[in-house]
Amino acid sequence: MLLGAGRSSRMGEGAHKLLLPFDGRPLVARAVEAACASRADAVAVVLGHRADAVRAALPAGRYVATVNADYATGMASSLVRGLAALRAAAGDRLAGVVVGLADQPLVPPALFDAVIAEGLAHPGAIVSASYAGQRGTPVWFPAALFDELAAVAGDEGGRSIIARHLDRLRLVEWPDARAGLDVDRPEDFALLPQGTTGD
Repeated sequence: MLLGAGRSSRMGEGAHKLLLPFDGRPLVARAVEAACASRADAVAVVLGHRADAVRAALPAGRYVATVNADYATGMASSLVRGLAALRAAAGDRLAGVVVGLADQPLVPPALFDAVIAEGLAHPGAIVSASYAGQRGTPVWFPAALFDELAAVAGDEGGRSIIARHLDRLRLVEWPDARAGLDVDRPEDFALLPQGTTGD
């Protein structure tokens, strides 16, 4: 699941961060391509603010784009909407769900795969990517916690669930800390390595 419904309020001057040009295409395309190239059985992209423009910027791929009409209430509503879309697409096959961010374009398919593999190897565990010792996204939540995910509220993406189940948490340390870059502000966008190939 890629969360991309936010208003980009910290980007300033009405800019939508997901539509900013990165490597010759909209930034959101890079994140979606990485998720689709991973071993995930199904991919859902949750849209909200300027949904039509973002949908038009999405690349071709094996994903479901779903719109969260309540995106202004916070990230939790997007999490709930994305979980519903994945359950509809994959049904009982879902052993867990990986939550990523559509504004995190440097996460490679291999990182999604590593988080999924750790989750499958340790049923019931929550698995989080870690960058230079700092927990980040993407995060795997096992099917046993889906009901808790569906009940989150406000502007959080599962932090409270992790806090309640710290004994279940496993970290996947990723050697390239740049993958953890979350583009929220102009200075974040300036840190992106233009001309990268995504390998």
